[in-house]
Amino acid sequence: MSNPMIVVEDMSFAYGKDNILTDVNLIIERQEYVGIIGANGAGKSTLMKLLLGQLTPTKGAVTVNAESIGYVPQVGFHAVNNFPASVEEIVMTGLHAEIGMFHFPKKEHRKKVKETLELVGMAEYRKRMLSELSGGQQQRVLIARALIQNPELLILDEPLTGIDKEAGEMLYQLLAKL
Repeated sequence: MSNPMIVVEDMSFAYGKDNILTDVNLIIERQEYVGIIGANGAGKSTLMKLLLGQLTPTKGAVTVNAESIGYVPQVGFHAVNNFPASVEEIVMTGLHAEIGMFHFPKKEHRKKVKETLELVGMAEYRKRMLSELSGGQQQRVLIARALIQNPELLILDEPLTGIDKEAGEMLYQLLAKL
Protein backbone atom coordinates (compact mmCIF):
# COMPACT_ATOMS: atom_id res chain seq x y z
CA MET A 1 0.00 0.00 0.00
CA SER A 2 1.41 3.40 -0.97
CA ASN A 3 1.96 6.25 1.43
CA PRO A 4 1.34 9.37 -0.68
CA MET A 5 3.23 12.57 0.14
CA ILE A 6 0.10 14.73 -0.19
CA VAL A 7 -3.59 13.84 -0.06
CA VAL A 8 -6.29 16.48 -0.58
CA GLU A 9 -9.83 15.16 -0.11
CA ASP A 10 -13.02 17.05 -1.00
CA MET A 11 -11.29 20.24 0.13
CA SER A 12 -12.81 23.67 -0.23
CA PHE A 13 -11.53 27.03 0.90
CA ALA A 14 -13.11 30.47 1.09
CA TYR A 15 -11.94 33.89 2.20
CA GLY A 16 -15.13 35.00 3.95
CA LYS A 17 -17.93 34.47 1.41
CA ASP A 18 -15.56 34.31 -1.58
CA ASN A 19 -15.07 30.67 -2.60
CA ILE A 20 -11.53 30.23 -3.86
CA LEU A 21 -11.26 26.44 -4.14
CA THR A 22 -14.21 24.02 -4.30
CA ASP A 23 -14.16 20.22 -3.85
CA VAL A 24 -10.48 19.72 -4.71
CA ASN A 25 -9.16 16.14 -4.74
CA LEU A 26 -5.47 15.46 -5.28
CA ILE A 27 -2.95 12.72 -4.51
CA ILE A 28 0.78 13.33 -4.97
CA GLU A 29 3.04 10.33 -4.53
CA ARG A 30 6.59 10.47 -3.17
CA GLN A 31 9.28 11.26 -5.77
CA GLU A 32 6.61 12.83 -8.01
CA TYR A 33 6.93 16.24 -9.67
CA VAL A 34 3.72 18.24 -10.01
CA GLY A 35 3.12 21.59 -11.65
CA ILE A 36 -0.07 23.51 -10.95
CA ILE A 37 -1.14 25.78 -13.77
CA GLY A 38 -3.98 28.28 -13.82
CA ALA A 39 -4.98 31.88 -14.41
CA ASN A 40 -4.22 34.64 -11.92
CA GLY A 41 -6.65 34.39 -9.02
CA ALA A 42 -7.38 30.71 -9.71
CA GLY A 43 -6.20 29.69 -6.23
CA LYS A 44 -2.71 28.29 -6.90
CA SER A 45 -1.01 30.24 -4.10
CA THR A 46 -3.95 29.55 -1.77
CA LEU A 47 -3.54 25.81 -2.44
CA MET A 48 0.15 26.08 -1.57
CA LYS A 49 -0.67 27.88 1.68
CA LEU A 50 -3.10 25.08 2.52
CA LEU A 51 -0.38 22.48 1.81
CA LEU A 52 2.04 24.42 4.01
CA GLY A 53 -0.49 24.56 6.84
CA GLN A 54 -0.69 28.36 6.73
CA LEU A 55 -4.42 28.17 5.98
CA THR A 56 -7.11 25.73 7.14
CA PRO A 57 -9.66 24.31 4.68
CA THR A 58 -13.26 25.46 5.01
CA LYS A 59 -14.29 21.88 4.19
CA GLY A 60 -12.51 18.58 3.59
CA ALA A 61 -8.95 17.63 4.45
CA VAL A 62 -5.36 18.33 3.45
CA THR A 63 -2.82 15.74 4.62
CA VAL A 64 0.91 16.22 4.06
CA ASN A 65 2.99 13.18 5.01
CA ALA A 66 6.35 14.92 5.32
CA GLU A 67 8.48 15.59 8.37
CA SER A 68 9.84 18.78 6.80
CA ILE A 69 8.89 21.05 3.91
CA GLY A 70 11.18 23.40 2.00
CA TYR A 71 9.37 26.41 0.57
CA VAL A 72 10.54 28.88 -2.08
CA PRO A 73 8.16 31.88 -2.18
CA GLN A 74 6.66 33.38 -5.35
CA VAL A 75 8.34 36.74 -5.03
CA GLY A 76 12.01 36.26 -4.27
CA PHE A 77 14.32 38.88 -2.87
CA HIS A 78 14.76 40.31 -6.39
CA ALA A 79 11.85 42.57 -5.46
CA VAL A 80 14.13 44.24 -2.90
CA ASN A 81 16.88 46.03 -4.83
CA ASN A 82 19.29 46.71 -1.98
CA PHE A 83 18.61 43.87 0.45
CA PRO A 84 21.69 44.06 2.72
CA ALA A 85 22.67 40.39 2.96
CA SER A 86 25.18 38.12 1.29
CA VAL A 87 24.28 34.86 -0.43
CA GLU A 88 25.86 32.97 2.48
CA GLU A 89 23.80 34.92 5.04
CA ILE A 90 20.55 34.29 3.16
CA VAL A 91 21.16 30.54 2.98
CA MET A 92 22.21 30.54 6.65
CA THR A 93 18.74 31.86 7.58
CA GLY A 94 17.45 28.43 6.53
CA LEU A 95 19.25 27.08 9.61
CA HIS A 96 17.68 29.53 12.09
CA ALA A 97 15.86 26.74 13.96
CA GLU A 98 19.15 24.88 14.40
CA ILE A 99 21.37 27.87 15.21
CA GLY A 100 18.95 29.89 17.34
CA MET A 101 17.91 33.53 17.19
CA PHE A 102 20.91 35.31 18.68
CA HIS A 103 23.67 32.73 18.28
CA PHE A 104 26.54 32.70 15.84
CA PRO A 105 26.84 29.94 13.24
CA LYS A 106 29.38 27.23 13.97
CA LYS A 107 31.92 25.71 11.61
CA GLU A 108 29.53 22.86 10.71
CA HIS A 109 26.81 25.38 9.80
CA ARG A 110 29.18 27.22 7.45
CA LYS A 111 30.21 23.88 5.91
CA LYS A 112 26.56 22.95 5.36
CA VAL A 113 25.91 26.32 3.68
CA LYS A 114 28.94 25.83 1.39
CA GLU A 115 27.83 22.30 0.44
CA THR A 116 24.27 23.42 -0.27
CA LEU A 117 25.50 26.33 -2.41
CA GLU A 118 27.71 23.86 -4.33
CA LEU A 119 24.64 21.70 -4.94
CA VAL A 120 22.81 24.60 -6.63
CA GLY A 121 25.92 25.88 -8.44
CA MET A 122 26.27 29.08 -6.40
CA ALA A 123 29.28 28.40 -4.12
CA GLU A 124 31.52 30.91 -5.90
CA TYR A 125 28.96 33.65 -5.19
CA ARG A 126 28.66 33.06 -1.44
CA LYS A 127 30.24 36.39 -0.43
CA ARG A 128 28.27 38.39 -3.01
CA MET A 129 25.35 40.56 -2.01
CA LEU A 130 22.03 39.10 -3.11
CA SER A 131 21.10 42.34 -4.89
CA GLU A 132 24.13 41.91 -7.22
CA LEU A 133 22.80 38.64 -8.66
CA SER A 134 20.56 37.95 -11.65
CA GLY A 135 17.00 36.71 -11.11
CA GLY A 136 18.00 33.11 -11.90
CA GLN A 137 20.94 33.25 -9.49
CA GLN A 138 18.70 34.70 -6.76
CA GLN A 139 16.22 31.90 -7.36
CA ARG A 140 18.98 29.28 -6.90
CA VAL A 141 19.99 30.99 -3.63
CA LEU A 142 16.39 30.79 -2.39
CA ILE A 143 16.27 27.12 -3.37
CA ALA A 144 19.51 26.55 -1.42
CA ARG A 145 17.90 28.27 1.58
CA ALA A 146 14.94 25.88 1.32
CA LEU A 147 17.18 22.82 0.79
CA ILE A 148 19.60 23.39 3.65
CA GLN A 149 17.40 21.51 6.14
CA ASN A 150 17.10 18.49 3.78
CA PRO A 151 13.31 18.71 3.44
CA GLU A 152 11.29 15.70 2.35
CA LEU A 153 9.03 17.94 0.27
CA LEU A 154 9.98 21.01 -1.75
CA ILE A 155 7.29 23.52 -2.75
CA LEU A 156 8.13 26.32 -5.19
CA ASP A 157 5.63 29.09 -5.86
CA GLU A 158 6.06 30.34 -9.46
CA PRO A 159 9.79 29.55 -9.64
CA LEU A 160 10.22 30.97 -13.16
CA THR A 161 8.88 34.45 -12.38
CA GLY A 162 11.43 37.13 -13.21
CA ILE A 163 14.03 34.86 -14.81
CA ASP A 164 14.96 34.35 -18.45
CA LYS A 165 14.54 31.17 -20.52
CA GLU A 166 18.15 30.02 -20.02
CA ALA A 167 17.93 30.45 -16.23
CA GLY A 168 14.60 28.59 -16.30
CA GLU A 169 16.18 25.65 -18.11
CA MET A 170 19.04 25.63 -15.57
CA LEU A 171 16.46 25.64 -12.77
CA TYR A 172 14.65 22.62 -14.25
CA GLN A 173 18.00 20.79 -14.61
CA LEU A 174 18.77 21.57 -10.96
CA LEU A 175 15.37 20.27 -9.82
CA ALA A 176 15.82 17.07 -11.87
CA LYS A 177 19.24 16.58 -10.20
CA LEU A 178 17.69 16.98 -6.75
